[in-house]
Amino acid sequence: MNALSRSVRESFLPLSTLLAGLLGLVGWLDGAASRWAGRELVIPIVATDAGWDAARLGEDGLVESGARAAEDPALSRPEIAEARRLAAIGDYAGAVSAVEGVLNTGAADATVWNELGVQRLRAGQVKEAALALDEAILLNPQYVRARFNRGIAFGRLGNVAGARADYRAVLDHVPTHYEATLNLGLLNLEANNLPEALQRLEAATKLAGNESRAQALCALAAAQSRNDQRELAFRTYERAIEFRPDYLLPRYNQAALLVAGGKTDGRERAGRLLDQLLRLAPDFAPAYFLKGRIASEDSDLAGALLQYEHAARLDRTFWKAHYNQALVALDLGRLNVAQPRFSQLAKDFPTRAEPHFNLGRIAYREERYRDAVDAYRKALAMAPDYPEAQLNLGLALDAAERFDEALAAFDAVRTHPQVGASAELNRGIVLEHLGRLDEARAAFTAAEHARSGYPAALYNLARLDAKDGNHAQAALAYEQVLAKDPNNLKAAVNLGVERAASKDWTGAADAYRKALTLSPDYPPALFNLGLALRNAKKLDEASETYRRLIETDEENTKAYKNLAVVYALQGRHDQAALILLTALEGAASDTGLRFNLALQYVALKRDTDALSELTRVLR
Repeated sequence: MNALSRSVRESFLPLSTLLAGLLGLVGWLDGAASRWAGRELVIPIVATDAGWDAARLGEDGLVESGARAAEDPALSRPEIAEARRLAAIGDYAGAVSAVEGVLNTGAADATVWNELGVQRLRAGQVKEAALALDEAILLNPQYVRARFNRGIAFGRLGNVAGARADYRAVLDHVPTHYEATLNLGLLNLEANNLPEALQRLEAATKLAGNESRAQALCALAAAQSRNDQRELAFRTYERAIEFRPDYLLPRYNQAALLVAGGKTDGRERAGRLLDQLLRLAPDFAPAYFLKGRIASEDSDLAGALLQYEHAARLDRTFWKAHYNQALVALDLGRLNVAQPRFSQLAKDFPTRAEPHFNLGRIAYREERYRDAVDAYRKALAMAPDYPEAQLNLGLALDAAERFDEALAAFDAVRTHPQVGASAELNRGIVLEHLGRLDEARAAFTAAEHARSGYPAALYNLARLDAKDGNHAQAALAYEQVLAKDPNNLKAAVNLGVERAASKDWTGAADAYRKALTLSPDYPPALFNLGLALRNAKKLDEASETYRRLIETDEENTKAYKNLAVVYALQGRHDQAALILLTALEGAASDTGLRFNLALQYVALKRDTDALSELTRVLR
């Protein structure tokens, strides 16, 4: 935000002292009419989930039921045996063709259609698999294996109701069917139906042994964790590891639980667990991903970037690792690194809106507003219900001075529960740009009502009050901002300015001192504190304040002028002249400095020097 100034006419000394010609001094209002004053830029970095993808829990090869292969009448056909041999070596297309060959001979019983469904599932032909399994069930409605496999197909197609119905039908016939019990629990877990998920998964842990039991225990622990039973979940993961010591998932999820707890000692313990996991599986990409999350939580962004890079190298399809890698690069300000990575993500994951959203953020930061608009519109084309993208589109359109389009973008999300208040706030700023101040005030007021005590809305209302000359009301609004947001540096400075406008120099000085507790060397606060102290006749403190400002900002000509004013008021004309000479070393053409130097020479009875400086001014 640019710091703007407001003229406050001051006289150096009375006319009788021959110093009436000093140029006016300047009070520094921080963002009084700045283009971006009080704006909340809602451009969040969307954190990825530290836990395992929910879908991953159900992907342990559950395609066929647990019935023994020897009981499958389809195996009596040599074509089916050949199909299974081909599937075992990864030739799924060949396996599908082999089963279709059986159907072409007219031998279309339920077991063959079931087998075709299984092989199509393995080949990734999910819709076709569901159709084949439909045929199997039509031929034999009591065929448990086909029902189970269709449940798998329905689950992958997103037909959750159909999958549940098939799994329940399986359990009606075989109540001890482990895989149907487990998968029904997992479906309920994904739907966040925790009571049934816990019941089904608990039952699954009693229906199998060894590795299968470990799998059920791991899923049960995930449900317990989501049910806020974290300690119980941690112990359940331990039980899963007892049944299967090389099982990576429960170890990972234990670490994720500790990270989610938000405590430093928990993150340290999680790091040790991940180190143990990586000794078992050095190329386990999710472990490096979670190490990245831990580093990020510890504010070690450079370390986080290295861990995400490692995870991304190990698994090119690991969306979260690639995405967080690019986000951290952006957070570190490495735009030259982040931009090509987001561009690559847009190519590698063409259905994801987030890469385009973040490319928009980068373009906006680089003031390439047209590119930002294009990127946000691409994100919205992929995800129309993406309120942050809609809001940022409005910001980019406003920055490009396409105000009517910006208003339309903000209007689209004014009532959205997440970003509605921010949309109203930014509408107000656009309306202010258009000179529609009454509407702008109404928008800021609506934003404050939508989010009670919204500091950014109060800040902008304060600015409008100041613009209208209502300094007491503006000061009250800035006080409200600071009550909600005590670290708001600009509000503290502007509170001081509004108090100064009412000649409350002590109150103004208090506000500037508050600002300096937030940023000890902040030039606007130092400059204005010196002015308030001078007007309060606290000249020693004023001079010390301006010297402090000059130490941190050696090119601040106004600070030199005001320090000279204070010295002159103290009768220290020689020091005033010295300060003005120092300022002229960096601003030799500043006629105001030279004129005031001449006045100091007059006070010091150095008439020749005074005349020389006045001649330079006139020249």
